[in-house]
Amino acid sequence: MQINLGDMYAVDWGGRPQHMSQKDLLLWRIYEPMIRSRYLGYYYDVQLIPDIILPPETTPSMKKVWYAASAKRIDVLAVTKKGFDIIELRDLAGVSAVSAVEVYILLLRQSYLTAGEIRGIIVSDYPDPLLFTFAAAKGIEVVKLGI
Repeated sequence: MQINLGDMYAVDWGGRPQHMSQKDLLLWRIYEPMIRSRYLGYYYDVQLIPDIILPPETTPSMKKVWYAASAKRIDVLAVTKKGFDIIELRDLAGVSAVSAVEVYILLLRQSYLTAGEIRGIIVSDYPDPLLFTFAAAKGIEVVKLGI
């Protein structure tokens, strides 16, 4: 399992995270000021790359493409004093958001970031009503923003 964290940004950075969609950015701009005091910093677009066995003849450039295509991406990995919060930003969040966060948690636990608490948070402006029940059963928080 490989993890590409990138740079950690200060909670008061205020810039535009690279690779964040316009919809996700809008959710983040509204949500982040509400939770800023909980965190020490943020990583954006964190790549989680599961171990993949490729044929020996795979070229280095093709390996790079394959790994990038198979990587799972965390929108925001927020650093707490006790561990990490995975923040999934989805404007129309369905129950599949829970599965995505569960996969991120599983992959993080397989990485070198295994120590400490890892929590999942889904932030949405239009969550599916079933999302709340399903997420609660899995221990994942859902935040509905009134946009």
